Amino acid sequence: MIKAEWFYWLVGAIFLVMAAQMATDRTNPKRFGTAAFWGLLGLGFVYSTWVVDKSAPAEPLGVAVLVMVCLAGFGFTGRGKVRTSTAEERAASADRLGSKIFIPALTIPVVALICAVGVKKLRIGGP
Repeated sequence: MIKAEWFYWLVGAIFLVMAAQMATDRTNPKRFGTAAFWGLLGLGFVYSTWVVDKSAPAEPLGVAVLVMVCLAGFGFTGRGKVRTSTAEERAASADRLGSKIFIPALTIPVVALICAVGVKKLRIGGP
């Protein structure tokens, strides 16, 4: 059975990967503060599992949140240089793709509608 904690651990792992990426981004002058922010957020997602089942105290999680507030509030976080394509590359891509670029965005509501209507009638391993 899939537990909700696994999802939180996955989200925490993604934030920890982001923290590592921020720490190695040499174009960001505030990379260590930014990495600390995302790292604390990721660790908070993982640590909160033990706080919820009462096997760990909640105080370290509260301290981490306060440190994150201080990091963001006092300007220790920032962005590096954004890597993007040139205007000419974007225009060429738009000409090549045309209206096909909307297919992923329109697929989301179609799949949601199919799941909302069809999944309620689906039975797995039961009467």
